[in-house]
Amino acid sequence: MIKPELERRFADCEELVDQWQAFRDILAKAQENPEDIDPDMEQEFLGIKARIAMLHDSFMDSLKSDRKTGNAMIDLVNRAVTLRLHTKTSPVELEKLKSEWHEVFMLLKETVTNLAEERERLASTNEFVHQSKQVVARMSANTQSFLTSVYFKLIVGAAVVLFVIWGVPAFGLYDWDDLRDDAPFMRPVIQNYTLFAREVVGLSAPYYNLSDFTDKLLHETPPGIDEQVRITGDIDSSQARAQLLPRLQLWADDSERQRFEELWDRAADYDAIRYVSDNGDTAQLFLLWYRKSDDADTFIIHRNRHTDRMAGDLTVEQYINVIAIIRSASASHRETVRTTVLGRMRS
Repeated sequence: MIKPELERRFADCEELVDQWQAFRDILAKAQENPEDIDPDMEQEFLGIKARIAMLHDSFMDSLKSDRKTGNAMIDLVNRAVTLRLHTKTSPVELEKLKSEWHEVFMLLKETVTNLAEERERLASTNEFVHQSKQVVARMSANTQSFLTSVYFKLIVGAAVVLFVIWGVPAFGLYDWDDLRDDAPFMRPVIQNYTLFAREVVGLSAPYYNLSDFTDKLLHETPPGIDEQVRITGDIDSSQARAQLLPRLQLWADDSERQRFEELWDRAADYDAIRYVSDNGDTAQLFLLWYRKSDDADTFIIHRNRHTDRMAGDLTVEQYINVIAIIRSASASHRETVRTTVLGRMRS
């Protein structure tokens, strides 16, 4: 493969070798025969100096060491102002100049040799392989830089936190409900996590308590509803149980009825809200909050299995670990509560 930058530096340094020798030769000629110095010879000398100055950058760009000697080239050129002034240089200074010129010349020849070897090596290198190695090298450097950066540490920290609060429960190593009881100090963490996961990330996270559900439900009055008010004080959980169980009838025999009643009683919290529509229709919304979403799932299994046994004025829906039972003689008002009121909640 051909590397244009390398080719340019190699050509410049090869020419610089010739110009550096020409610089030495014209100084020696002027020193030996001062009477031969004329304007044309001075002009030639200035041209050599100018060309050396132009090529010097490629020389310095190619150096891997001994940059001090490389810079001495320009110093020598600057000290030889004109040929006539050079003829007045003392013998000691002349010897010093010859020694310095030789050091620079040896370094210049070594640099040209190194560039030639690099050209030969690249000439035998497949360009695709070379580019692939370059890409791998850059990726390795970028990876190393990223792994030692503060961003990587933040990502690892976030991953650990997410695994602890989501991954570990998902693998069944512990359950949030058990952790709430076994480690009370974790309760604020659990509540904030479930709120963040549900409202910000959009995950199906359970409601930490029933207040998280009803507070959002009652935050504002939805369209089509003239009045929404809690009626928990008017209808307590035992009264709701007595009123609703016979109307639900989500069982086929006494054994299944007992299991369903036990399921109802496992609800850890209860609430009731009355909704009055703009045209005066009234609906009661009964809410059962379960610690475990599995219990709410089981409730819906009973509903799906025995929907035909339910009274016609009831609608039952699940919102993760909350069961909502809507009771109203108006089917359209029940649908309004289901879609407009409860539609804001995550099911």
